Amino acid sequence: MDNTIAGIPVIDSSLGNHSPIEHRGVIQSVEGNTALVMIEQVAACSSCYAREACAVAEKKSKLLEIEDVAGRFKVDDKVIVSVNGSSGYFAVITVFAVPLALVVIALTVVLTVSRSEATGAIAGLLVLLPYYAALYVFREKIKKKIVFKLSEDTNI
Repeated sequence: MDNTIAGIPVIDSSLGNHSPIEHRGVIQSVEGNTALVMIEQVAACSSCYAREACAVAEKKSKLLEIEDVAGRFKVDDKVIVSVNGSSGYFAVITVFAVPLALVVIALTVVLTVSRSEATGAIAGLLVLLPYYAALYVFREKIKKKIVFKLSEDTNI
């Protein structure tokens, strides 16, 4: 099937419908409806389509705070932590692509206007302050977009 309209390529709408990104983990603590889960990088990361931009791949282990509304898990339970593939893309864009674009734009504009590399570098870094402040302010809304799910790890 041709993915064009009047000769113009159409973006495949299934791009955001990737299979979930999954990691095995262990419940470290449970407080109220929140579980603290330690996930570890495994060999499967090398075959994951999101490995190049995944912050989990940078470390051997990482702690995630996950809503466990059902209260089904307790400390030391083995679990699978999963996130929708499109949520993974949203996270990558939010944490890596947008800040990079902001730095490049600020650097380019300031270098063009002032011709000072030092001023451009400072502007490139300073432009991130309001961006990360906005992320902090809207963190609850962002948490609603990136939803981690826990399931029992049956392959123990």
